[in-house]
Amino acid sequence: MGLQERRLLALLALIEPEDHVISMYPTYQQLYDIPKSLGADVDLWEVEEDKGWLPDLDQLRRLIRPNTKMICINNANNPTGALMDAAYLEELVAIAKEVDAYIFSDEVYRSLTSLRFYCGFV
Repeated sequence: MGLQERRLLALLALIEPEDHVISMYPTYQQLYDIPKSLGADVDLWEVEEDKGWLPDLDQLRRLIRPNTKMICINNANNPTGALMDAAYLEELVAIAKEVDAYIFSDEVYRSLTSLRFYCGFV
């Protein structure tokens, strides 16, 4: 089974009508369009150039609702290549825990970041 099918199955299993989903943007269209097609209300959490092409965590706090079911991220991001560090991810997890939201982390390019560090590129 391919990655696209696995993304679809995970979203089908977890998202229901009336849920709220926050999706990093830009990212794979599936991460925001599939939840919409399932009846979820979707907010786009946009990356910001001045934040190293990552979305602002304060903006995420403003987007969170009591019915937020999932936060979709793409790490390393496609198309920007931005990589969330451990401190960023820890804060993201803390925000998600406040409303018991899932974090759906698409990390298809993660192995490339390991290769980059292994080869000595920074």
